[in-house]
Amino acid sequence: GMAEASVKGVVLIKKQILPDLIISSPAKRAITTAKIIADKMAFKIEQINEDQRIYEANTSDLLNAIAGIDDHHSTVLLFGHNPGVTSFCQLLSISNSFINMQPCGVCCLDLDVERWGDVHDGSGKVVFVEI
Repeated sequence: GMAEASVKGVVLIKKQILPDLIISSPAKRAITTAKIIADKMAFKIEQINEDQRIYEANTSDLLNAIAGIDDHHSTVLLFGHNPGVTSFCQLLSISNSFINMQPCGVCCLDLDVERWGDVHDGSGKVVFVEI
């Protein structure tokens, strides 16, 4: 798991995905993965936001967590759990067809919204998936 997280951090850097916010479930595996990837990306670990709503979240919980993001953030990494994360990616994806996320999987969505509070069903396009 830890080696996979380091690899995913490198993948994100190579794809020029540089977050200005990282939000994670407080669960040990999620926050540990978030810290490994943040460290790889030179993101300050102490600036990772832990959000209890993400732990065992369904799509509605995740939409609520996303809606609360300050609109000055443009690139956000979200670390959560299945089955909620897979369902969330399917909900946001225009095509709604999606491969089941695996541990340490990455789904990059480009959201066609002006504000985080506007995120809704079908508001995103899958840019890439790394399982």
